[in-house]
Parts: sequence; C-alpha cells; structure tokens
Amino acid sequence: MTSDQYTELIEFLGRKFEAIDRRFEAIDRRFDAVEQRLDTMEHRLAVLEVSHEAMRDDIRALAEGQTVINARLERLESRVEALESRQDRFEVETRARFDGIEAGMVRLGSRMDRLGSRMDRLESRMDRFETATHARFDKIETRFGRWEVDFGTVVLDHGRRLQALEGSDPN
Repeated sequence: MTSDQYTELIEFLGRKFEAIDRRFEAIDRRFDAVEQRLDTMEHRLAVLEVSHEAMRDDIRALAEGQTVINARLERLESRVEALESRQDRFEVETRARFDGIEAGMVRLGSRMDRLGSRMDRLESRMDRFETATHARFDKIETRFGRWEVDFGTVVLDHGRRLQALEGSDPN
C-alpha cells in the first residue's frame, strides 16, 4: 500500500468514522429522547399508582358505605312491609265498619220510614180527634149556654119567689 493510498484510506476511514460518530450522536440523542419519555412515563405511572391506591381506598369506603346503606334499606323495606300489612288490616277493618254503619243506616232509614208512616197515621187521628173534640166542645158550650140561661131563669124565678115570700111576711 502506498502512502497516497494509505492517506486516502485514512481519509476514507475518517469520513466513515465521522459519519458513524454522527450516527452514534443521533442515536444518543434518540436514546436521550427515549429516556426522557421513559422518565415522563415513569412519573405518570407513579401518579397513576398513587391515584389507583386512592381510588382503591375510595372504592373500599364506597363498598363499606354501600353495606351500611343496604342494611338501612333492608330495615326500611321491613318497616314498609309492616306498614303495608297494617294498612291492609286497617282497610279491611274500616271497610267492615263502614259496611256495618251502612247496614245500620239502611235499618234506620227503614225505621224512619215506618215512623213517618206512623206519624202520618197519628196526625190523621189527631186531626179527627181535634175535629171530634171541637164538635163536642161546641155541643158542650151550647148545652152550657142553655144551662146558663136556664140557671139564670131559675135564679130570677127564685129571686122573685123570695121577694114574694119576703113581701108576704106576716111579721
């Protein structure tokens, strides 16, 4: 190999090494970018892990709260069922009472109708009695008037007789 060839080889290799260096530098920059992206992803992953733990605690608290709510709902459902049962019994009892009251009102209506009829008959009898009584009183008044006249006549007659007797007194 000649010295020119050697120089040429060295230049050629120098250019090649420079190109390789540039490529390594580019690869280094890409590794730096990838490393920076990995650091960012690790940071985001750490944030997600913390968030995941917080969510797990929140879910646990929600589950415990749900258990408490379920227990309260079961108690409320039990109370609602008891109230519905009471309402059903009350409705049956009330309906029976209203049926009894209604039957009593029907009986009272019938009784009032009978009493109304009796009152009509009694009123008719009272009208007849009143008419008969007025007729009798009219007769009695007429007889009393006659008796009064007769009595007045008797009194006058007795008065005259007394006067006559007194006038004929021998003393």
